Amino acid sequence: MSVWLRRRFCHDLIVGIDRFLWQFKCGGVLSKDERDGQMKTKAPRATQIACAEDGAAYSFKLGDTFFYEFHRHESVGIEAEFEIADKGVISLVRTEEEYLHPESMKPGWTGGDSQRGRWFFRADKKGNTTIVIRNLFRGRLESECRIDITVT
Repeated sequence: MSVWLRRRFCHDLIVGIDRFLWQFKCGGVLSKDERDGQMKTKAPRATQIACAEDGAAYSFKLGDTFFYEFHRHESVGIEAEFEIADKGVISLVRTEEEYLHPESMKPGWTGGDSQRGRWFFRADKKGNTTIVIRNLFRGRLESECRIDITVT
């Protein structure tokens, strides 16, 4: 068997396995109209919250998801943390972080670990709470803000 035929066989095998797994994941074979309908149905987007100089206040419905975006640069000493006053009203769902300059993350290079992060929260129970955001530099408090959250 020639090299070309072996490559073609492997490619076809991988494509076939991929299609099989996709069908299994989606619950069976879907028509084109069904696939198009799935693509048009979008999950609800999360709302971004932010600090404000005169205080920030947001209102969400039960089950809503929202996020706060922060900056972290650990090698320099820039950190962020949060505290929820009433953890029964909202909860942390997940944290997402991404390096701003992944090409600079090489052995021997310094300063390439700057990150953008997001804390995702969910409104779990009706009520009021406050999120306190703290920005730290080398372990010392640089700034702090309060965000009031109302869940209806």
